[in-house]
Amino acid sequence: MRGAAILLGAALMLVVPDAARAGAWTEPEGRSQILVGVTYSHAGAGFDGHGNPDAPVTYEKALVQIDAEYGWNDWLTLLLSPEYAHARLIKPQEAPQLGNAFGLAGRVRGRLSKDVGTVSAQLTAQAAGAFDNSVSAG
Repeated sequence: MRGAAILLGAALMLVVPDAARAGAWTEPEGRSQILVGVTYSHAGAGFDGHGNPDAPVTYEKALVQIDAEYGWNDWLTLLLSPEYAHARLIKPQEAPQLGNAFGLAGRVRGRLSKDVGTVSAQLTAQAAGAFDNSVSAG
């Protein structure tokens, strides 16, 4: 099954060619793109420091991330990246532990040069992401 999925993905890349874009490029003026990612995680056991199952627990987490970019002009791109996570931990004979988190990042990306390749710089302001208190913990 996995081989078939890889083969299908490779075939789609050949059928639908597009220009390769990577890195901190700026969007053309008036152009936007929105990228959405959804991740679901599940575990049916807790693990010790060596990776061995040691506790019967149920852990589930759903994470939704959105990256929206807008070309303010040809050399300046505005970005907004919200994310939301919901997690649940259930241990035998304990009340379930639930967690919800919301994070938000705003960015400004400016193209500095287009003479030899593309050189750009990006500034970011961020509030704590999904279960990440390292950014805004007091």
